[in-house]
Amino acid sequence: MQPDKIDLDQYQRLKLFRTDLEKTGLLATYSSAADLRVKLARHVAQTVNALIAEGKIPGAREHAQAPTVAASFEEKCLAFRDMRVGGRGKDGKNALGDIYTDKTPAKIPLSSLFVAIHAFPANAFDNGTRYDLALLEQNHETLDALNAWEPPKNWRGSWSLKRRFNPDGLLLYHDKMDYCTQYIQFRNDGIVEAVDHGLMGDVLHSKVIPGSEFERGLSRIVPAILSALRRFNARLPVLMVVSLRGPFEYSRVSYDSAPSSDERMGLKNELLLLPPVVASSFDNDASALLRPWFDALARAGGFSGSPTYAASL
Repeated sequence: MQPDKIDLDQYQRLKLFRTDLEKTGLLATYSSAADLRVKLARHVAQTVNALIAEGKIPGAREHAQAPTVAASFEEKCLAFRDMRVGGRGKDGKNALGDIYTDKTPAKIPLSSLFVAIHAFPANAFDNGTRYDLALLEQNHETLDALNAWEPPKNWRGSWSLKRRFNPDGLLLYHDKMDYCTQYIQFRNDGIVEAVDHGLMGDVLHSKVIPGSEFERGLSRIVPAILSALRRFNARLPVLMVVSLRGPFEYSRVSYDSAPSSDERMGLKNELLLLPPVVASSFDNDASALLRPWFDALARAGGFSGSPTYAASL
């Protein structure tokens, strides 16, 4: 169109109309076919998301909010552990955990001092998983073996856990429900939580974690827990984790086979989470299976790894 034939008043009204359309998203400009594709795709996505947010597409909101990738088995195990012993919460803040806040099947004397073992059969988080724990309760040989986690200082000369069923499953404990220095909870879904106060209770006063005694205790109780899982036909593999809560900043780690050291751990966080290990068999060699735990504690105490393994070479 020739410029001298343009009605300027009408052209001005057209520009105002175009501006109004741009405000409502009904009009946009593009410089090329590629630019058109990008802008069109973006506009369609924005429109669909707005409709979903307003609930104008039935069922779409629920679908959009559903996780696209299911949490892995290990992630579920570690989330359960963190819920029980503490750790970093979803909001990024440190959480104390259920054990610290006395949400336990039996009350331990000081809930800020403990060693906790968690064991997870492969189907622990599957819908409908429920084991017959009576198969364990009826096997006295296996139950006797679960007395193996004896505290370093046991002035009574004997160590025996009582047992009872509770809503969560089968509970073994020593020796009173309202003052319990150790318990092992076998849950109906196969998850095991074993908590001991004795070792870390001593550390509160001595400021020394007896690494050798820590290793001996776990080397005795973990095979007993795996044997118990076998009794009620728990599904392999079994993922296990160990957590320690105590005064680590001014404590040190000592070993029978290593020279005494004054090196403090210096950990301001009172929670020490050892790495997961996986038992592919109920008869796994405890020495090899548990070494990642023992090395992790040793390194927290300033050693390159557990001196126990170096001494055995």
